[in-house]
Amino acid sequence: MRFSDAVDDFVQTCRSTQTRAAYRSDLRQFLKWLSGRSGAGADSITKFTKDNVVAYLDELRGRSRADSTRHRKLACFRQFGKWAVDERLLTSDPVASVKGIPRRRRLPRPFSLDEANRIMALPLNSTENALRSVLFFAGLRATPAGSLKVKQIHPDRLTYIAKGGHERSVPLFPGLKDILWDYLASHTDMKGETFIFRNSYGRPFSRRKVEQLTKAWGQAAGVPHCIPHRFRHSFGTELLKAEGSNLRQVQEAMGHADISSTAIYTQVVQTDLAKTIAKLPFGQGHNNPPRGSQ
Repeated sequence: MRFSDAVDDFVQTCRSTQTRAAYRSDLRQFLKWLSGRSGAGADSITKFTKDNVVAYLDELRGRSRADSTRHRKLACFRQFGKWAVDERLLTSDPVASVKGIPRRRRLPRPFSLDEANRIMALPLNSTENALRSVLFFAGLRATPAGSLKVKQIHPDRLTYIAKGGHERSVPLFPGLKDILWDYLASHTDMKGETFIFRNSYGRPFSRRKVEQLTKAWGQAAGVPHCIPHRFRHSFGTELLKAEGSNLRQVQEAMGHADISSTAIYTQVVQTDLAKTIAKLPFGQGHNNPPRGSQ
């Protein structure tokens, strides 16, 4: 079977539009690399071998591609290999024994209190105000936020399709609840399948559209690097700071499959604590504690 045909069939099994696009791109880039390496015979499923996958990943490392990029591509190849075996296109999974690529996790980068206040103070139209509130007070990624439907807003919670195609829910912050329900009543027909944030054709906001809006907000508020994920980082960080919260609760609210993804937020909170301690008035310009503190 032609490799390109197998790729087209495989990506149709992906539930998420974003995942489908990413997998198609990764596999087509691999096929392009194979063509340069093997010539006319590259477009064959038999070229999907362990040696070729390892050589490709090694070449990417040589081009100084980020570990996260190579990790993502390997994850794609693993899914494709399993699918090809299930479909009997291959007798065994050539990627099963490929060594994983460790990822260096980046610390979340939430907005400072001043930055958040400046963004929230911006006078926005009703649609952008509702979207801003969803990003800040529900912590959704750009794609789930932009594609929310009326039926996903409940009296006490919001449901959405998270990364990996799994349905998640998060309790509605009181302020967000009021904003959303007022917006639904005035800007939608209240039918379940209607997209809340939609263009003139009734289609949902794309990830790119959400990114364009947050960038514009950042420019207006004087906040650099104002991207959707920083709203999410702020949501997770503030949740963890909240009195009585714990990692499991934050994991559920963030929709993380692995609690290690949530645990990294503790490092941000600890960094903030260190900065606060450094600002204690009795510590400025002194190496010794004040008298009476020993």
